[in-house]
Amino acid sequence: MADRPNIVFMHLDQWHHGAVSALGNPYVKTPCTDALLKESYSFERSYSSNPVCCPARTCWYTGLPSCEHGTIINNVPLEPYVPIIAASMKDAGYVCAYAGKWHIMRPPTGYFDILDRGYHIGESGDASVVKSAMAFLNSYDGARPFFLNIGLLNPHDCCYLGMGAAKGCPTKVGALARMNGKIPPLPPSYEFENSGVKMSDWPRQERRLYLYDYYRFVERAEALVGDVLGTLKNSKFADNTIFILSADHGDMLLERGDIGKSRPYDAAAKVPLIVWGAGVSKGVKDSESPVTSIDVAASIVDFAGVGRHKHMGKYANSFKNKITGGDYTAQKYVVNEVFPDSKKLIRSVISKDRKYIFDYQTRNIEVYDISGADYYEMKNLVKESAEARGLQDAICFLNDFGGNVKYSAIIKKSGRVEDYKNFTPANV
Repeated sequence: MADRPNIVFMHLDQWHHGAVSALGNPYVKTPCTDALLKESYSFERSYSSNPVCCPARTCWYTGLPSCEHGTIINNVPLEPYVPIIAASMKDAGYVCAYAGKWHIMRPPTGYFDILDRGYHIGESGDASVVKSAMAFLNSYDGARPFFLNIGLLNPHDCCYLGMGAAKGCPTKVGALARMNGKIPPLPPSYEFENSGVKMSDWPRQERRLYLYDYYRFVERAEALVGDVLGTLKNSKFADNTIFILSADHGDMLLERGDIGKSRPYDAAAKVPLIVWGAGVSKGVKDSESPVTSIDVAASIVDFAGVGRHKHMGKYANSFKNKITGGDYTAQKYVVNEVFPDSKKLIRSVISKDRKYIFDYQTRNIEVYDISGADYYEMKNLVKESAEARGLQDAICFLNDFGGNVKYSAIIKKSGRVEDYKNFTPANV
């Protein structure tokens, strides 16, 4: 039992994958993450399995995609017969502890010792959550390996800016002019597709203040990541602990004129994923291996040595061997699901350099080069002849995705997403 690593899984809420200063963003300062990237393994093709709070977190803790565990949008209960990974780890002798945001529609009690439930506003509760986690690291006796989960709310506090936007921009008149040079510009894709942002009543240039405030929320959360890491590195567990840092989803940050989540584009769907610890390769930025939230679940139980989590499904793929130098076969494709509401479905099939977006209602397809040439996903390659073979391959994969009848029946029985098989394109 002593040779099993402890595992710390720390996650932020609504952290854009590019909100890291080491990645060239001049509008945010993230010294803790910058330093961590130099001594960790990070995935540059890491995606939320479903970029909205409850579904993304349920994917983390079940290892199942939303179409199988049934929590396709917020506040849909997780059926009692769908197991979570903490049950397997607890049975194998791990002490499971949780602090902060849970937001899965089944209480964590029974699986985790609850250290701190936090508060629904990150600015009010995140510091308390981190203090509780640090106290655990400083006081736990180490008799058994532990699985410590830390859920921060920030930078999710940006949502309160958006929700209050109809009443006008919440800053003093003239703030933009006084802060000239500090306010991020509108992204190039701002007017590419305006989906009706919540802040539509704000003056155009004042909308940039959302970006400024968002980065300040990132910095608050990122400083707390540093507090946890510092405590861990100075604890007796430093040499036998795996630290995983990620986010449930990103934020559109005014790309396509939008803010928030639940969109298939990288701004909302792509997330940081950084792993540090015993035996983990250092300073690696992996752009060849696409991964999603369900792979995080598979990797946690793999690191714990408890075997594949019961009912995890065939799509969850552990990256343990990849980051520790063992044998590993990268997935050609991973899938991201977005349910704009309970009767609509958009799926993305993602490889190391392409994203294929399939809208099940319109039957339209979008294809983007995500290798870096089209960062803002503005050039749809769907009609390019050179993309035809890859597109057909992605459609074949798509039509085989899901199908765990026990779980997917939850969706079909409720009338949600009547046909999620045999996708036939309308614009190809």
